[in-house]
Amino acid sequence: MNSKNDAQIEVFTYEHKAKHSRYIFNIKRSFNPFITDKYSVNFYQPKMNFECHPGPLNASVLFLDKNHRAFEVFKNPTAYDEPLNIRRSDRTFWQHMKENPVSGRVEGLIHAAGFSGILQIGYKYVDHALITALVERWRPETHTFHLPFGETTVTLQDVNVLWGLPIDGLPISGADTGMSMYTVHDKCQTVLGFTPEEAEVKGKRVKSLRVLEQITSSNFSENEASDEDCIFRARQIIFYLIGCTIFPDNANNLIDVKFLEFLVDLPACSGYSWGGAVLALLYKNLCNATAPNAIAITGPVALLQVWAWERFRCFAPAIARFQYNAPLAAR
Repeated sequence: MNSKNDAQIEVFTYEHKAKHSRYIFNIKRSFNPFITDKYSVNFYQPKMNFECHPGPLNASVLFLDKNHRAFEVFKNPTAYDEPLNIRRSDRTFWQHMKENPVSGRVEGLIHAAGFSGILQIGYKYVDHALITALVERWRPETHTFHLPFGETTVTLQDVNVLWGLPIDGLPISGADTGMSMYTVHDKCQTVLGFTPEEAEVKGKRVKSLRVLEQITSSNFSENEASDEDCIFRARQIIFYLIGCTIFPDNANNLIDVKFLEFLVDLPACSGYSWGGAVLALLYKNLCNATAPNAIAITGPVALLQVWAWERFRCFAPAIARFQYNAPLAAR
């Protein structure tokens, strides 16, 4: 490349042979995915002019391009040197699960509820740069990743295969109504087997640290525990997984008590489409993270990472083990 301008473009040379004619043409493309200029394509032998557009056939599809993080990255790259912050607070929980794995009756109850796959997967370190790159390729208009070779997205089948969550059944829904402190205390005591202090409750949400403390500090022994104690233990673990791994909120330290109504009957819990709710939350958080002023992303980001590893094996880590009776993300 002889000049700075030439250094900023890619030149692809194609050769096409048809009968006795030989066509050679160059396509000059800017690295900016939001470029509005058309490609310049020059044909030789014989002389021909042809223009092709780098974007979708209908430019009105991507109507949020000026309000997208990637657009600002190309305008001011130095302001976006740091990757997005990924909010999660479940590392202590997973360390405890590694040192004190669940088994026996508690494991059976969690399996009956449809959450055993999450426990089998365990903790996954998240690559902040990889997640940031995917966010910059995410299009809120189509809910797909726009890549140089086409579009792709996370599907319901991906959630089921990677995390093992059920995708059939009733939707996870309900009215978001207010709740008194007495009602929160009563629900926690009835479903989880403990009552949080007033300082550990904010509105109708319980601090995740209080639930984690109940899981890690209680002297639970399955050999000595009653059936009721095992049910409480299983509900506490599932409740923490829901609030801190599957559906973490922006605060990342509070769990909504509304999820307790789904845990009253653990076998019936697997009859809900938890995978559908996970996918909807992932789409929502990806869309929020594409805002130019976004500095963090939350939600089921660990699912997005293992999805990327399975779809783009070139930068996935080596497979240490493979469990045929576990979700694909467990390997």
